[in-house]
Amino acid sequence: MKDGGWLDRADKRLRSIPPSRRTLVIILVAVAVLGTFLVLDDLWLNQVFTSAFGRTTDVSFYQDRVNAVLSGKVLYRDLMIESPPLIVFLFVPPQLAGGSNLAYQLYFCFFTVMTALALYWGLRHLNDYRAFMVAILFIFSPITLVESTLGVQDETVIFFLFALAVVLAVRNRDKLSTFVAVVGVWVKVFTGLFYPVLLLRTKSWRDRWKQIGIIAVVSLVVSGPFLILCPVQFLQFPLYYFGIGGGSSNVTPVSGISVWDYLRTAGVDIPGVVLLVLTVGSYVFALWWGKRKGFDLWRATLLVTVAFVVFYSRMWVGYFELPIIFLLPWAAEDFRMALRTFGLTAPLFATLLFTQDNPSYIPIINIPYAWLVGLLLTLLAFYILVDTSRICFSKDSFIQRKGEE
Repeated sequence: MKDGGWLDRADKRLRSIPPSRRTLVIILVAVAVLGTFLVLDDLWLNQVFTSAFGRTTDVSFYQDRVNAVLSGKVLYRDLMIESPPLIVFLFVPPQLAGGSNLAYQLYFCFFTVMTALALYWGLRHLNDYRAFMVAILFIFSPITLVESTLGVQDETVIFFLFALAVVLAVRNRDKLSTFVAVVGVWVKVFTGLFYPVLLLRTKSWRDRWKQIGIIAVVSLVVSGPFLILCPVQFLQFPLYYFGIGGGSSNVTPVSGISVWDYLRTAGVDIPGVVLLVLTVGSYVFALWWGKRKGFDLWRATLLVTVAFVVFYSRMWVGYFELPIIFLLPWAAEDFRMALRTFGLTAPLFATLLFTQDNPSYIPIINIPYAWLVGLLLTLLAFYILVDTSRICFSKDSFIQRKGEE
């Protein structure tokens, strides 16, 4: 970057914003960017995406589940679902606000703003300006924008809980971090990817038992009523995430844009148990490798989330935001790292044109060997993600330098 170039000028302008105003700026930027996408979605984009990919059924699922709870039905017994119970209760506010697409979009945008603020507030003690840039970059992340607005996806809730659990641990609020992590597990499981990283970092067994106690109490409070009322049905939902079953007859071990789903399209069926062993094995190896290499908590979390998205068999584009969040401190310091981090989303979105896992069950670009094109695009995204992470593992960001420029 040449001195006096547009990046240098932009950097100086952003640095000139005093810390006392940065929270407000984050909120205003989020409102402006997300609001623009919401307006474009209402005027034009919704029609374009609906005609191309088919109408998303997710909002109807949210509505049905919340209405069932509000009408006094018991989840799993009266309405079989494939997710933990707390996510349904979290959707009560947008449903009471009308339950429209817009109500859910605004709700998910709220969680996006809260994630950006959590990243800023959680990291600002290390370097206020760099933490500010991490928050801004999160808002502009292509996956963040799509999941919050056009996609109407509940992954935004996962992003918030996951990021909050990690930044609390960075600030040495381990018990509170554990509480957030276990609540996140009962919202949508994936926040549980973080806790083993925290457990390994915790030096005292006394503190570890306190964390395990928090997990046990929260889990008992959440699951207890369902274990009493409908134990067999309730214990079915984890099978969905494990890729070996679930509550619906159409649940398959693979889906989305995973390598395994493209191979299934080509006629190569891998048993769900094998995929489960591969996913768990890669995750455990990532935990061990991070511990062996002496990675700090942030880099260890990046490593396990990369292992997860590469090997998990029920992979969707939105899940890639988890490792992207942990690449952002490096992206906030180096424009080339920002290009890499956001650039990996291009093949991810492109592969959606070649997958059969859409409402019509036909690739948007339905050409011979469409599955192969989709597979190669997914592998390209994996390569960029893994190679970018490799650089981060060998290069400190402001988090590892603890605030030093």
